[in-house]
Amino acid sequence: KTFEDGGALVGGADLQNGAAVLFQDNAVRLMQFGGAPGGALYRISKVADELGIVGPRSMIGFNGKAWGMSPRGPYEFVLGGQPRPIGEGKFADWFLKQISTEDLKKVQAFLDPENNIVGWRFRSVNASSQTIFDDCVCYNYEIGEPFTLNVSTALITQIATAGYTVDGPYGNILVDD
Repeated sequence: KTFEDGGALVGGADLQNGAAVLFQDNAVRLMQFGGAPGGALYRISKVADELGIVGPRSMIGFNGKAWGMSPRGPYEFVLGGQPRPIGEGKFADWFLKQISTEDLKKVQAFLDPENNIVGWRFRSVNASSQTIFDDCVCYNYEIGEPFTLNVSTALITQIATAGYTVDGPYGNILVDD
């Protein structure tokens, strides 16, 4: 689907209950499945103008919420509400002074749902490497607190492995001496 305004479609995230958020260059839209007029399968409504994301990896969604990095700094979207800036003023201003305009599109979002943290890794203007990012801006979405981390990262990826215990549900593990 193409939209008449808001620029290119950059990314999207599944929220919950048949809803997804779509991020464009300069707009945020909500897609909801079911209950659309005229028997349509879904409906799309714009929830924000002049707000988008800087790149396809700069957004992430989880459990009815989505977070994105705009050219004005990070923001949060909660299903049923409007996008709101994170750390407007001092925090967002600090971040925008730490990154070049060219590197904004390389920002990568990450999520730690166990600790209620969303963050964005980025290459600061002081970084000596083109491939190792040296800073992160983070947000604890449970308590509403933004913070920064000075940590070097080459990559952030999602990894999951099955966990097994000696007396787990898959039986006992026998150790032969």
